[in-house]
Amino acid sequence: MRRTTITGLVSVDFGVSPFTPRDATTSRASGGVRLFEILDLTLGVRAVDGGTIAESPRAMPTFGLGLHGGFPRARWLALALGGEVGGGSAFDFYASGLLGLRVAPLRGLWLGLYPLHPVYTAWSEGRPRAWSALSTVDLTWAF
Repeated sequence: MRRTTITGLVSVDFGVSPFTPRDATTSRASGGVRLFEILDLTLGVRAVDGGTIAESPRAMPTFGLGLHGGFPRARWLALALGGEVGGGSAFDFYASGLLGLRVAPLRGLWLGLYPLHPVYTAWSEGRPRAWSALSTVDLTWAF
C-alpha cells in the first residue's frame, strides 16, 4: 500500500464535562494536515460554554498537534494522542490533552472517542482558572 506524505484534514468535535458544570460543553471546527500518516497539525476555532457567563459560548482560535497511530493489521483502527492550545479575548489560555481511539467506518472518515481527558481553562474575565475533565467525540475526514 502506498504511503501518503501529506493528507488534508477537516474535523469537528463535541465535548461534555461530566464533573464541572461551569465548563459544561465545548465544540470545535478545524482544518489541517496529516504528515507521513502519523503527525496531525490543525488550526481551528473552539467554542466553550462558560455556564454562568452571559455571553456564552465564547470562541477562540486554537492550534492542535497530535499523533495518529494506525494499526497495521487493522487499518480501520488508530490510537490518537495529542493536545490543543488556544487563547483569545475571553481566555488568557486554554489547553487540552487527548488520548483515545479512532475508528474508520468508511475510508477516510474517522470517528474519535476520548473517554476522559484533562482541560485547563484560564478565563480573562476574573473567573478562577480551572482544571476539568471532558469526554469528547470527533469526526475527521482525511482526504
